[in-house]
Amino acid sequence: MRNSVTPKQLATALRPGLLANHGGLGHVLVQGRILPASQVANALARQAMLSVAHERTYVEALAAYHTNGVGRYVRRWLKLPTRQATPRLGEVLVEMGLLTQTQITTILREQTQPVPNSSSRPA
Repeated sequence: MRNSVTPKQLATALRPGLLANHGGLGHVLVQGRILPASQVANALARQAMLSVAHERTYVEALAAYHTNGVGRYVRRWLKLPTRQATPRLGEVLVEMGLLTQTQITTILREQTQPVPNSSSRPA
């Protein structure tokens, strides 16, 4: 019997970390009051679940590649399985309908703009 974490349990576990200052998109969304921590945590949980599903698919495909009964000679021409990329948090938020791609792009652009330094004012 396998114990597994539900998306709701994972979201509950992730929520407190969003309030720490990690500087990532999730933190920016919560601190900027763009989305509540619960919604960002749900998106992070979804992202984690997608990552697990992608990894499981990859491992199963890799096992099938090595045990499908063909010899090394034939395997040279078979395509080796590759990992599917896990969607980024912004992509998950768009998929869930919480933000638009334009909103994500704007938030990320603003996040990367340098903050003016008060000590570099002209005299």
